[in-house]
Amino acid sequence: MMQGVNLPTRLTFGFLAIAAMSLSAFAARAADHPRMNALVANAFQYLAPCHGTVDPASGYLMEGWNQDLKEGLYLRSFTQLTAIGAWIDLLSDIAAGEADNPYISRTEALEKLQLVMRSLRHDQLDRRASVKGLLGNFLGFEGPHRVGPLAQDVPRHDVVAAFGEPRGSAIWNALDRQRWIVTQNNGQTGIVQRGTDYGASHFVGELAQFSDEATRTQLMDILDRRIVMAVYGDNANLSASIAQAIGALLRPNIRDNPKARQLRDEMEKFLEAQRPGYQFLFDPQTGLFRFGWDASAGRFFGWTDPQGHWRTGHSDYLFNEFRGPTMFVTLRYGLPKTAISNLGVKIKSYRMSDGRLIYTPAPWEGSAFQALGLGLSMAELRDPSWRVVLKNLVDIELDYAKRHRLPAFLSEAYSGRDREYTGALGIPEITVNSEPRITDAPSLYTLGVAYAIKPDEVERLLDANWDVISQLMTDHGPWEGYNTTTRKAVRFQTTVHVLSLILGALNKSSDNMTRYLDSRGLSGSLAALYTPGGNLDLLGDGVKAIAWTPDKSRVTLSRDPKGLRVHGDSVGQAGLTFVLPNAEGASLAGGTLTIRYAARHPIGMAIITLDRKEPALREAGVIPSEIFLDTSRETAVVTASGEMEWTAQVALPATPALTGIREVALLCGDREKRGPFDLSFTAFRFVPFGPQ
Repeated sequence: MMQGVNLPTRLTFGFLAIAAMSLSAFAARAADHPRMNALVANAFQYLAPCHGTVDPASGYLMEGWNQDLKEGLYLRSFTQLTAIGAWIDLLSDIAAGEADNPYISRTEALEKLQLVMRSLRHDQLDRRASVKGLLGNFLGFEGPHRVGPLAQDVPRHDVVAAFGEPRGSAIWNALDRQRWIVTQNNGQTGIVQRGTDYGASHFVGELAQFSDEATRTQLMDILDRRIVMAVYGDNANLSASIAQAIGALLRPNIRDNPKARQLRDEMEKFLEAQRPGYQFLFDPQTGLFRFGWDASAGRFFGWTDPQGHWRTGHSDYLFNEFRGPTMFVTLRYGLPKTAISNLGVKIKSYRMSDGRLIYTPAPWEGSAFQALGLGLSMAELRDPSWRVVLKNLVDIELDYAKRHRLPAFLSEAYSGRDREYTGALGIPEITVNSEPRITDAPSLYTLGVAYAIKPDEVERLLDANWDVISQLMTDHGPWEGYNTTTRKAVRFQTTVHVLSLILGALNKSSDNMTRYLDSRGLSGSLAALYTPGGNLDLLGDGVKAIAWTPDKSRVTLSRDPKGLRVHGDSVGQAGLTFVLPNAEGASLAGGTLTIRYAARHPIGMAIITLDRKEPALREAGVIPSEIFLDTSRETAVVTASGEMEWTAQVALPATPALTGIREVALLCGDREKRGPFDLSFTAFRFVPFGPQ
């Protein structure tokens, strides 16, 4: 692999490549944003035919660049659904004249799309690759066919059933001693360890006595069985990408092209054939999509709880990479809106370098990928609340990068620690997960969608770090990122990351999706998802306030013209619950929640829970929506009475996940430290954003 050419040549190539490209609105910004243009031009080199990144049989892009069999790297041996979707998305933009480039012409893009869609339609009906119209999330290339991945575990029962007793038990024990498996569940399951000494040619040591050809063949068939794992999120990503591709092919300049018409028809048939799968994955009990279906094991994805019961997992959080695709799937297939409204939301605070405290929806792992998604496809930037929320998120990412001298954003990626790929890369302050974060391995790919939100600011980040970023650019596109501890490039490439950098910068996904939704009569349904709530004063008449303590210690609630006061003589934690008068609940979507409060004594962290009061959701373990206020991070003002006063302003996005709120409950204090408690609220109100 060639790491790249020297800096001046890279820069020259960047501008020459852009000169040969016509990237519509993106190209129009070339004079003002040469760094991003050079980076995108370099990313297009990943598609150069000489690099062989496309599987010739299927037309799918391979998973990534790296392929080293001795080191166990097989990224060119398989693909995955999100990568296929991004490839379809980009090819349709090229075919529609939105992404002309030196490597794939508009005509060639149509031809490549035809091959990809033939493969998808075939694989959708192939039981080795799909179930109920949904494809397995990983597809291996096996000659002209695609197959599911190798199983990660093997049941002891399968080995014993194949070879009988006592031979089956002896083989199982030998597999364990040879470290081909790591046993779990009291020895009833083995996690397969496919290392350098694994495989049919390595029946030595403990396994030597079972090295006859018949036993080797039968055992390897059991250990290396192929499975079909229909993952909800990856299928949703693919569905949304195909819809965006249809929208691109509906552009006036290509709409009447016979190949484009045929492709739109094939794409629509593919989407419709997914309907049974999405209906199957939708759980009416929780109103959410299940994580996925393991067709080989015959059960939904999940885990075993401490009592030994299997628990099914759900896609139950709003701020992750499936936010937009979930909105699309719900609209396209007419599924209950609970798939969105029952998603959990956590709001946390981040202090900017200039002292401002910004409250923001928190991605579960703190990852920019989860915060921003792989692209903006659901007209988010047309909604005033989402514009504020997304710009705040990009401001936070930019501030953290500058403060910690990172050339890009922390996001799920290869970390530069050997072959580690991890989701633990993220900003600690805005992470829900309590595990430590990795903060020294930023990656490039989320700069694309961030550029669509704040182009000037992202360009300045690139310019300030161009000495590092230019070192990441190779003749096959940019490396994953940069490890600031080792000061080395993270020498991996994944297809999704390279394409998302391009697609994010092009910023055509939302326009394409809008054309698709218009063609299906669904634009009104999308607009309804962004309906903002109305003005709500939680301190006003009609809202019942209840003061309480978890340990039943005594507190007093009093009301005066300025607001509400909760106080007690010996209190650890205290709470204040606002019971809303509307039986259907209130909406806190698409506006600003302002909370002004004062205290005579430190109260530490306060947690505000937005509660629908639906027992079924609580029993199902659906994630509660919460806002975390931390007075240690807020700037306090000392009032004339000697109290410390804080004002928190929380921008909330327009989403059904913030509707139907029946109670707003605040809990603060420290249960381990009892003492005087005196907390007053002079403002607790929600105001929707107006047009901007």
